Amino acid sequence: MASLTEYLEGTVKVPLSLLTSDGFAECPTGFSDRATVSDFTQFLHNSDQPITGIVTPKTLQDMLQALGKTHAQFRQTLGQDAESLPNNVYNIDCLLGQQCLDKAKAALGAGFKCTVRIYSIPPDVPGKYSEGEICRNLLRCSESTDSNAFNVWLARLPPGKQRHMVMLMHRHEIWAAMQAVVPFSGHWGDSIQIGNIAKHLAAHCDDIIVRYWRHIYTVWSKIFVGLENKTHLLDTETVRFLQYKAPGWSKTDRDDIILALEAGILFRDISKDLRGTLYTNLCSLRVVIPSILTFNENLRYLTIGLKILERHIVVKPPKQHRKARSKAYILEPPDSIYKNLEADWNRNQAYVDGGVQVSKVEVSEGKFWTASQPPSARYAFIGLLLLSTRDFPCLCSDPPYQDIKGVGINAYLRPYYLKRLFKTAADFGFQNAKIRKGLASPD
Repeated sequence: MASLTEYLEGTVKVPLSLLTSDGFAECPTGFSDRATVSDFTQFLHNSDQPITGIVTPKTLQDMLQALGKTHAQFRQTLGQDAESLPNNVYNIDCLLGQQCLDKAKAALGAGFKCTVRIYSIPPDVPGKYSEGEICRNLLRCSESTDSNAFNVWLARLPPGKQRHMVMLMHRHEIWAAMQAVVPFSGHWGDSIQIGNIAKHLAAHCDDIIVRYWRHIYTVWSKIFVGLENKTHLLDTETVRFLQYKAPGWSKTDRDDIILALEAGILFRDISKDLRGTLYTNLCSLRVVIPSILTFNENLRYLTIGLKILERHIVVKPPKQHRKARSKAYILEPPDSIYKNLEADWNRNQAYVDGGVQVSKVEVSEGKFWTASQPPSARYAFIGLLLLSTRDFPCLCSDPPYQDIKGVGINAYLRPYYLKRLFKTAADFGFQNAKIRKGLASPD
């Protein structure tokens, strides 16, 4: 299921006594622990941003029949300033968590009327939630002491994807970087691809993954500067529209954003008087706007380059023999392609220009410019990764997804390009057994 939006039916007023817990999502434990009566009232009786309720189509039909209303009349409650229908009979599953419900009842009374946005979801919809929604709630639950809620959400995934999520959770830096993006609700839906997580982790590039997720957080935090309390109103369509745009650089992108704002396409759940601030923030960005989807697409290409380096350049340190795959073994720090190459880098073996070691950047095939930064293992690694990614059809069997002018490109290992990879690695300051063997091999 890509999104809950297609199952949205209308809004109701329902007493707290009829709300049941179906997991953990909208009300973090930290909120319910410190919330006042005023906080609970604002949270549960917010007509602009109602809490989410889920019923089956049969329950919805029974509810509407009891009220003497049609589906069309119920959908009219979604309009601005429309009155919600009353419901004093039927239980509604919500995403507040039992602790939040209990504390709200204690503070406001079981008869307090909540504003609830109703989604009617057929029982045959697997798990009711998209992978992104499940992943987001797992990230949230891991911050609380409610392990049962975490297990409830984890059980919504098939066994293979459950293992992927547990693997990811044990990569603490990646997990923490992903948690930072949780408040930006529009990123979560069908963008996260849990099935690709194992592939990303197998590339041994945790530091790159962490940097990308931190980049997502940094850029979207800048978009919401001054409106930090509105991040939960970010919708999926806005994220999809803005990703890959560079409004700080491109007038075309700025014009497109203005038209979309005027048409009500962007930030539709945020009041019009605040959208000017968002536009100003967008225009200040000097980056291409990232998202979880761009992370998956970008890493797909980076992974190819990393695998080339792992196969032909990287020498892994020997591992200590273990008799059993204990929990401690599973939680050991993962291999890192960068860390392994960093150990094989020597500043004194890097490029020399005028008797001084310098950093070089390849600007076209075989042509290098001197960079302003002093030589370092990281700059050398980036240069080598760019080379392996750019030449990947000649260094592995993965063909490009798009042909050039209709002419297909056959991907296979070409000795010339492999020798060039070895030479560039040595020129950048890397030396190990694989590189020496590659340089010594005949052309």
